[in-house]
Amino acid sequence: MQRFKNILFVLGDSGFSWIAAQNAVHLARTNRARLTAVDVLQGDGYNRRYKQSSSVKFNGIEQMLIYERQKELEQSLTEAAFDIKIDVQVLTGKKFIEVIHCVQRDKIDLVIKEVEED
Repeated sequence: MQRFKNILFVLGDSGFSWIAAQNAVHLARTNRARLTAVDVLQGDGYNRRYKQSSSVKFNGIEQMLIYERQKELEQSLTEAAFDIKIDVQVLTGKKFIEVIHCVQRDKIDLVIKEVEED
């Protein structure tokens, strides 16, 4: 019996956690589920504020940050997953809002979030 079909793994603010990634991969493998890993680059409303200014320089920097983070995560998650394909997404905005959008858009059954340290 397959319990979960779509699993969302939300990375924490402290960066990549090998143990959390291994747990997410294990659950996806066990359930033969699709695994999506999401990282959100966030700030105090910078996303809205700068996107509205149509600053080409900022958009170029933002795209470079997203690209670099995506490549870094793809490499780390490939090492953790071995035989499982993981869809890696790097988004910008407020983390909780972006996670909710992912859950709704991709019909996520289970959300795994890394523990945040104070």
